[in-house]
Amino acid sequence: MNAAGPVLGSSSALWDADPRLAGILHRLSATLQTAEAATTDASARRFAAQLVDDHFVDDDTFDAVLDTLGPTGVVRLIGAIGGELVEGYARCLDTAEDAPVLALPDDSSLQHPSRPSRRRRVDPDSPLSPDQLAALGAGDRPAALRGPFRLWALAPDIHSVVEELGTYCQHETTLPERIGELAIMTVARRRDAQHPWIAHREKARASGIPEAALEALAAGDHPAFDDAADEAVFDLVDALARGERPAPETVLEVRAALNDAQLADLIASVGVYAMNALILNAFELPLPGGAEPPFPDVRDFRKVASATPIPDPEENSWIRSNR
Repeated sequence: MNAAGPVLGSSSALWDADPRLAGILHRLSATLQTAEAATTDASARRFAAQLVDDHFVDDDTFDAVLDTLGPTGVVRLIGAIGGELVEGYARCLDTAEDAPVLALPDDSSLQHPSRPSRRRRVDPDSPLSPDQLAALGAGDRPAALRGPFRLWALAPDIHSVVEELGTYCQHETTLPERIGELAIMTVARRRDAQHPWIAHREKARASGIPEAALEALAAGDHPAFDDAADEAVFDLVDALARGERPAPETVLEVRAALNDAQLADLIASVGVYAMNALILNAFELPLPGGAEPPFPDVRDFRKVASATPIPDPEENSWIRSNR
């Protein structure tokens, strides 16, 4: 990872089109600068490589980084990784340089610690102290402590800017609703983030995304779109969420469909939902009660063969004991 730390809102001309968004990203960058040093630890580098490349982290690696950094330090590490992803996404649109979205070390040479493979859970429902609530400024805003934001709350300074960015992308964005929901659903599927998919499934359909496209995307296939702008936006977001540079012609098609401010908002949305995917999958936040796993190849925060049946937690003592 970049030893100099992320420089959100400054290295990319993309953000110049939206001063409000640029201001949020500057604040996020300043907050994340103090988190970058943690990535020099071997277990943290292995954690980062697994989370970005594989979307999930094995139990040994999670426990090792939790031992080293503690829950708050893990959140700060995830924030640093996410910040570099956001900047990498913007850089892919700004330059023709053939470089990856985020350069991570090969973790194959990093020795895994010897320990039982039984992850210690960080309880997302444990009550926050009055001092923590005061630091968060979220006592009268329940939504600020739901889903991924309850996990970001373990580091109140990062929570405040990630929540601000998420609120902007949800409620202040200049993007058409359909385009915004398409970006969210694409990031959710490509990053194997089950929570945002479940939360936005009906919103996406109501925004006008065809049901057949959503079903194909959930299955891991390339959806078909009647609208050329939808197709171009999907191709761009799909490439970024996979950690790849979008094709130049795709970037040109999206620039033709969106104005500069909308393009900035699109990349910011991809970034914040990628950040949320990182923290949800790292901490393995349980799915909402009664929710079925939405992807055929993901079960219990692990990749599986698509034909693997959904395990019944009431009949599986291992699953019950590890939740």
